[in-house]
Amino acid sequence: MGGTSPFSFVIFDLIGWKGKEIRSGLKMHKTIPGSAALKELRQSGGFLPPSPRARLRIFGKDSLRYLNSQLSNDLHKIVAGMATPCCLLTPKGRMSSSLVWVFKQEQSWIVDADPAVRSSLKARLERYIVSDDVQISDISDTGMLFHVFGKAISHACRGWSDISASRLGLPGIDTWAPLTQVDIFHRRLTQAGILEATTELFEPFRIAQGIPVWGSEISEKTLPAEAGLDRIAIDFAKGCYVGQEVVSRIRNIGRVNHLLVGFISEGFGAVLPPDSKILDPNSDQCVGALTSAAFHFELGKVVALGYLQSRVALSDKIDFFLASHSRCMQKVPVRRRQLPFLGT
Repeated sequence: MGGTSPFSFVIFDLIGWKGKEIRSGLKMHKTIPGSAALKELRQSGGFLPPSPRARLRIFGKDSLRYLNSQLSNDLHKIVAGMATPCCLLTPKGRMSSSLVWVFKQEQSWIVDADPAVRSSLKARLERYIVSDDVQISDISDTGMLFHVFGKAISHACRGWSDISASRLGLPGIDTWAPLTQVDIFHRRLTQAGILEATTELFEPFRIAQGIPVWGSEISEKTLPAEAGLDRIAIDFAKGCYVGQEVVSRIRNIGRVNHLLVGFISEGFGAVLPPDSKILDPNSDQCVGALTSAAFHFELGKVVALGYLQSRVALSDKIDFFLASHSRCMQKVPVRRRQLPFLGT
């Protein structure tokens, strides 16, 4: 169900809380800063801070054919200047990497992924090269990624290599800035009046958008359909690729064992960590696990993502409890919500 990240915790508001301490000693939010900032990100867009990435350049006369045999989307359909999301799978149809973004750059293909998978990404893509004319170069250290999203893209200064990419379920532009130009480009964006989505803002924003990330919602155990990636990153009409047989079988069966869903806190409560249990309030049975959550300043509540058993996720049940693995087994009421949580 994924690992932890600095902001993968849940802060819930206890109903009627007036600033009293919780006996567990866990921190509570007494103020709600950032409400206007989150609203601006939602309505006007913003940009993500410059980020290192796992970034590979694939070239050679067989590069298109070879990459298409490895990735879940059809690279023949890629439009110039646009990146497409793809899954890189194991033969058993599970994720071997974060979601990857692929685009054409002159005579090469660029594959972009979460920096946590840098070493394994290159090894995975090299694994099936036999006599193919394909070369893979790691260009991760040549720059950093800026991503401008939402309505802010119309005000963004253009960079050195702008590529369209809807990373957050919104129109977006990727710019790969050379290391010597990162500070300059960052200054240009802020001077243009575009809001920077710092970690404190980005985590609740991406959760409310329902965007799964590596290490929380996505791991090497994840099937694409469980995280909803089959809706954006798989072309069911393309030819063979590693893991396709399992992906097609799941589609024909029509279900997986777990599905990623969104939750919002009901009233006030305590901090609960990732992997906390999701309980059916009627039976107290565990029906899922929490993956990420953060306090959403605009909503004044916690938003969260977690996996539910598919039979429960596909039912009309919306009310649940969260329970940590601590001795107190405090139960926090949450309600399932349709993703994304807020309109734009």
